[in-house]
Amino acid sequence: MTTCLQASGLWSEDAVFSKDRLTDSLCWGYFPMFGVLSADPKGLVLMDRWKMFNMMYHIIELKQRPDLIKLLLSHLDYSVPGHPRVLLSKSMTAGTKEIRTHATEVLRKYAVRPMAANVSQEAVAESKWAIQLLVTQLYDPEIDVCATAVQILEQACNRKMLLEYIVECRPSLDHLGEIGAPLLLRFLSTSVGYHYLHGLDYISNEMDDWFLGRNDAYVSLIEASLARAFSERVDEPHNRMSMAFGVGDVEGDLFADHHVPPHFYRELTRTEEGCRLLSSKGHLNEFSDTIREHGMQSEDAELLVKVKGCLWAVGNVGSMELGAPFLESCDVVKDIIKIAEGHDVFSMRGTAFFVLGLISRSSYGLEILSEHGWDSNTSQTGNSLGLCIPTGLDLDRFFGSLQPWQHPAAAKIELPPSQRTAQAKPSRRVCNRPPIEDNPRPLPLGNDEKMKERILELIADLGNSVLYKRAYGELRKIKLAHVRVLSSPDLFLKVMGMLEWGHYRIAARKLIRDLFEPNVLKAAILGETAGTTMGTKRDARPRPPNAGGGRDRDVRPAAGVQAASGRWRRREGDKDEDELASSSDEARTERQRSISDPSDLHPPPSPFMSPASLGGYATNPIRRPT
Repeated sequence: MTTCLQASGLWSEDAVFSKDRLTDSLCWGYFPMFGVLSADPKGLVLMDRWKMFNMMYHIIELKQRPDLIKLLLSHLDYSVPGHPRVLLSKSMTAGTKEIRTHATEVLRKYAVRPMAANVSQEAVAESKWAIQLLVTQLYDPEIDVCATAVQILEQACNRKMLLEYIVECRPSLDHLGEIGAPLLLRFLSTSVGYHYLHGLDYISNEMDDWFLGRNDAYVSLIEASLARAFSERVDEPHNRMSMAFGVGDVEGDLFADHHVPPHFYRELTRTEEGCRLLSSKGHLNEFSDTIREHGMQSEDAELLVKVKGCLWAVGNVGSMELGAPFLESCDVVKDIIKIAEGHDVFSMRGTAFFVLGLISRSSYGLEILSEHGWDSNTSQTGNSLGLCIPTGLDLDRFFGSLQPWQHPAAAKIELPPSQRTAQAKPSRRVCNRPPIEDNPRPLPLGNDEKMKERILELIADLGNSVLYKRAYGELRKIKLAHVRVLSSPDLFLKVMGMLEWGHYRIAARKLIRDLFEPNVLKAAILGETAGTTMGTKRDARPRPPNAGGGRDRDVRPAAGVQAASGRWRRREGDKDEDELASSSDEARTERQRSISDPSDLHPPPSPFMSPASLGGYATNPIRRPT
């Protein structure tokens, strides 16, 4: 096997690790065996003795086999220092973009490994080598690789010791922009990270940015994230740790879900230095004044977003033990409860409800809510579960003011005058129709006014269940005949007015929509007249008389001839010759446009065409011999 892999680099079909053999045989089983051997120091010695690592270094250099490289990197164990870590480091720096991204993802389980409640220095040291490699990946030229490294490092910050170690590495994230923002926010969770970011002048600039605009942009971000959280099923939970309750305490609050993005003011109030900065800036007082003054208004959409942003900021500050005392000084909790119990906009109530749950996460905030008649359940360790409801399950305070929505019946819904095509209801049409059992009248193709009246009559008949079938069939014949009046904007507006005031089936509305030419809607909107060129050139020019035995599609025999020959009758669902002719003409016209050689415009005679039809137009459809 080693000889085969160390050959000239040509992978033949009978090679051990060829794609076919990896798929169809058990050759892939070698890689789990490598993983078992690499997890033990004695196994590493055995692999080094038989020069297996030489083979692996050759595999890493095979740019044409990314599947083999991924298979090798995924099964090796990197817990023990040695050649596997060197192979991984080489793939993270010298591989292709696909390989570098995959190698970075392999480090996730080593940087974010489950740890016991009492974390020792030795246990943290096992993840430091992975942290160092991930910090190196932050400077990769591909942004996707950097984003993967930032995501893994953010999860590693759940452990306070690892967070401090990441800060000690002093990563530079200025070149990443918004991608590195979540990781920088996590640095605020400790005093070490706060002083590091304060030295970079990041905190003051980011705080002003959130106060002036980012706080409002957070509203759409959090609402979209919550919508995904309630609609999707998360197979693998992403837990986050709390820096407020000490090292090793798992934070089971709302932010344990990876759907919820971090908030600047929440991370800022985790430390005493951040609380002093927030007190000196006075931002929380500004948020409280906005909630108090504009919290109950429901007209201005921009002001609603502004109030929601202030609510989320106050809730995130109140969820921290160090930030909850700010709520008592601002006396804003009662205003949030007022919004949750009586606001006219239900999304504002939902936002206030979530914010009250955040405030209940801190013991100080839970006491304030208890004074106002809201309470939250706690876990066995005394931590709030983050779900705050009125005391005594008095949910009428939250849902009692909601009025049920009585929607009108669909038949009684009327369009406003500004959206109507016809302001007045069209008058009822009275016409002398032939009995149902008689043959239909011939189409008045030569007179546009009579054809318009005929179309309006048939559309009116579509609303009659007795006359529906016959009107439907005649309108289909009119569509196949390419009548000139179907390009009239005036007729189109009249028909739209009938549809607004009448009741029609969905199939009938679709037929009426497809009845007119595609450009008639544009002409009706622009106010063009009926004389404007609407249809295709074939519709605008006069049709030649019947020549060469071909039958003119716009002319129908008289009713008596139809009854005698029965040629124009067809069963329902069958495709008549007129429809075949129309589709054939369109196909041939499109072919003529695409052919540059004039000699190609005349195809060879078909054995199915009669000599008479060959003397006619070039676009005549193929006729079956009679």
